[in-house]
Amino acid sequence: EDCVSEVAIAFLSPTYDARWVYNTSTEKYLRYQNKKVQADAAGASITADTVIVQRVRAAVIDEVGRKRIETIGKGEATVFRNGYMIKGQWRKASRKDRTQFYDENNELIPLKPGKIWIEVVPQNVRVEIR
Repeated sequence: EDCVSEVAIAFLSPTYDARWVYNTSTEKYLRYQNKKVQADAAGASITADTVIVQRVRAAVIDEVGRKRIETIGKGEATVFRNGYMIKGQWRKASRKDRTQFYDENNELIPLKPGKIWIEVVPQNVRVEIR
């Protein structure tokens, strides 16, 4: 496990750039979008106890720009929990199965109780880890 304080995802720069910053006092990740703290409809800051970056294959399917995103199968995943990063793999056998996350030793990664945010990220999108 490597210590990580920030995860930045360049979805559609700069408007949809997402950034998660770990706060050691609250032991939560705070979400930023377009360089501002992102809030929910009630105005509360969006936080998560665990953030997962799930890499998927994605393809544009029409002239509007909609995408087909493959979430069945397996691929690269990185779990951020308690200020640490765990590299591994996601797996989902069928539409009805639950996605599960495994570390590099093929062990199921225990997720921290609380809010879990999964960033489903196409393989060509840049992710920076600091």
